Amino acid sequence: MIKAKLEKRYKVFRWIQYISLALSIISCFIPLLISCVRVVPAVETAAQKWSIGGIAAIITAVILGVALRSLIQRFIDKLPYTLIVLVVSGVMLALVICLKNIIDDAIAVLWVAVISSGVAFALELTSMLFKALAEHTKEEYGRVEDDVQSQ
Repeated sequence: MIKAKLEKRYKVFRWIQYISLALSIISCFIPLLISCVRVVPAVETAAQKWSIGGIAAIITAVILGVALRSLIQRFIDKLPYTLIVLVVSGVMLALVICLKNIIDDAIAVLWVAVISSGVAFALELTSMLFKALAEHTKEEYGRVEDDVQSQ
């Protein structure tokens, strides 16, 4: 009886963990894409549209960089430091050029990015909490199994 309840609790915690993690990843990208799609048609010139697209690409690259940080850390030692400086300064230059044309629209898009990232952070914390609860339940399941066998 206890083992069945623990197993069911473990499965529920794992499902909640996976769902929270998936929603966290989705909330990083989807609101940003939607805001860009809504803002771009309201912009008058093609240069401004390209600028919004450039900002969206830079923000997406930063989010991907954070998401893939373990992979980046594995290969960062093999890259020359000057290449890193070149890439960062190039990205900053592109961002400033893009922002020069469309500062008001960029602020609106960045507000959406900050809010959606905050939601993603809360969802990831929820995922981490339920992962820890699932691991604790798994350990408790192992102890109950050991107690049953020793009696």
